[in-house]
Amino acid sequence: MAIVDSGSPYCLFRADIALAIGIKNLTTGKAHEIGGVKKGAVDIYYFHNVKLFIEGNWVIEVMAGFSASLSVPALLGRNGFYDNFIVNFDHSASPPVMSISKIDKVQ
Repeated sequence: MAIVDSGSPYCLFRADIALAIGIKNLTTGKAHEIGGVKKGAVDIYYFHNVKLFIEGNWVIEVMAGFSASLSVPALLGRNGFYDNFIVNFDHSASPPVMSISKIDKVQ
């Protein structure tokens, strides 16, 4: 389970998920300090290239950050996840409407 987070620029995962997919040593990844919406709250995330299996045979490669302190199992953010979709929010409707469509990228 992952939270799709349009406010996050990154795809982020808890450290236990890294271990489950075979990343034995998080600190071999590229270290990056990330803060949240609360001022002063920062942590080091270690970024690794991973593959996300979205549906059926659709696999996307992302640079994902891992940290033991993430409060949810996973966040799927703009870089790596959202950039595979066109997302529209229409707040003029009542209730508001969101539409999403996959971008078919040639590989």
